[in-house]
Amino acid sequence: VQPHNADIIQKLIAEGKTLSVRQEFYYARELYFNNKIKKAIFQFNKFLKNKDAWIENKVSASLDLSNCYSVLKMPEKAIEVLLNIFKFTPPRSEVLCAIGKNLQILNKYQDAICWYEIALTIKPKLESGGFYDLDSYGYIPCIELCVCYYKIGDLKKAEYYNDLAGRFKPNDSSFLHNKNFFKNVQ
Repeated sequence: VQPHNADIIQKLIAEGKTLSVRQEFYYARELYFNNKIKKAIFQFNKFLKNKDAWIENKVSASLDLSNCYSVLKMPEKAIEVLLNIFKFTPPRSEVLCAIGKNLQILNKYQDAICWYEIALTIKPKLESGGFYDLDSYGYIPCIELCVCYYKIGDLKKAEYYNDLAGRFKPNDSSFLHNKNFFKNVQ
């Protein structure tokens, strides 16, 4: 049986070795991906305090940390983590969509709409070398705006955003399901 990367890093720590900034980041991610959520939260927070961390790793760590809080059903804490990202980088659609998703969990659909609409205005800065979820720059905000507008009773705008989502991913099952739904509602 091959040891997990987290086990290898824990052995290094036990031996008194100091982890590099990058090792701290990957250790936190290993903990997260292996469902050691509380340990991951501790490690992500430790990593995020490091001034020498690459901004792209800080963004990824913050998104993962917010997901940890979501797993623990703590959407307010997840939102707090996501808002802290703006201290070191301009808004990105991945972050805005994650804030919107957590607001949806809190049934704050009108607030979520604001974040998703802003997400649609942002273009990814691919030249930065960062990791971008390109669906967050079109499809995800549109499909989530469809859900939010449906939840607040605005079927016309819900259908509009579903149609817009279909322009990004015309064969997506959520888009197709919603398209069929709206045909039957009218």
